[in-house]
Amino acid sequence: MKSESGSLGALSVGVRLKLARDMRGLTMTEVADEAGIAASTVNVIEKGQKQPRGDTVERLARALDVPRCWLAYGDGPVPDWAQGISGPKRPDVPANPPGADDVDLRRKVAELAAEVSALRAIVERSS
Repeated sequence: MKSESGSLGALSVGVRLKLARDMRGLTMTEVADEAGIAASTVNVIEKGQKQPRGDTVERLARALDVPRCWLAYGDGPVPDWAQGISGPKRPDVPANPPGADDVDLRRKVAELAAEVSALRAIVERSS
């Protein structure tokens, strides 16, 4: 894992949760089952309608194999997949993407998500 570069740290916990879930190739139900919480809880957190409690962040971080501080606050080391190093967690999805273009696309999606979140925050502050 590498130190937080700032771009993924600007995201909300819900956006980081969805990003981590998508990068692992997991559904909301799969993450919820692994974390021992309801899929509806994952849904409302991802939508930004609810801030998770500390124990929920801990469970989600374990289920997604990401640092809890990164998931909760965007602090600390970023997950390896955010650097394009490792692949999804699911055994039915290849660990190595079919081509380098897939890794570049994932990186670009993460960067765009960070930019969108940062722009939303600017708009909210100016409203």
